[in-house]
Amino acid sequence: MENHELVKKVEHLDKKLKQMEQEHLDLPILTPLLTQLKKHYSLRLILSLGILTLALSAMVYATSLNKPFNFSDGQVASASQVNDNFDKLYDHVNSHFHPGFPDGFGGDVVNAYIDSSTPYNVGAGRTLYITSATSLATSNPQFITAGGVKYYSVAMMGGNLVQGLPLVFPSSTTIQTDTADGINFTGIEVTSGVSIVNQVITSSAYNVPAGSRLFILSMHRDGMSVTPNLVIDAAISVGCANMNDACIPNMSLPVIVDESIPITSDGDNINITGYLVPIY
Repeated sequence: MENHELVKKVEHLDKKLKQMEQEHLDLPILTPLLTQLKKHYSLRLILSLGILTLALSAMVYATSLNKPFNFSDGQVASASQVNDNFDKLYDHVNSHFHPGFPDGFGGDVVNAYIDSSTPYNVGAGRTLYITSATSLATSNPQFITAGGVKYYSVAMMGGNLVQGLPLVFPSSTTIQTDTADGINFTGIEVTSGVSIVNQVITSSAYNVPAGSRLFILSMHRDGMSVTPNLVIDAAISVGCANMNDACIPNMSLPVIVDESIPITSDGDNINITGYLVPIY
């Protein structure tokens, strides 16, 4: 392809980026990079990166994104700084693909059966996302457990996972039911990326680690004595209604808690699954 054709392609990308910014897509990282790339890299490379960027931008949520490095006219952009800016964009795309699946969908499909004597073991360095579960019990609700902790209750006689978000379990975790009655479940197992949280929330505070944000994907009421609320920062409460001997709120979207914020239960324990993402 002739150079003047490449120049036209780059100019078209510039125009497209400006149009997308006017439509409120959050792409502040792109224009300074494109300007510097024009000065220091081949037009063919610019075109390839531009096309890739436009493809990625279609998947990015319109949320705040700050780039590590800003460049000015005449400044030489080092390869490491350019790579850092693009790595930030990739991380942002990957972590915002779906709030319930921060590691994406590129793993192995899992269709498995579990009961109290037939566990499922999450692979080393892997994370399991359970997307559906169906009880085979004929009398009582079945509990999905890990390490003796109950994380979900599936109603008897064909009851299903009723929330819109997955249950998530980290590397090398063993999951099973609490009785000999079994559960069939489906999901995906992926290479571990984000830090997974399986936590029992009590009246003693669990503090979200500094520098991270907690995304809670599931909540389970462990007990029948006092209906609990998940209390965030000693003020904000997330209700925990009783269903199948368990707290199962409508988890179509995650409960999000910021860094260093304490969370507690004001009644029975609440067992959660979720993940931490770093705050940039």
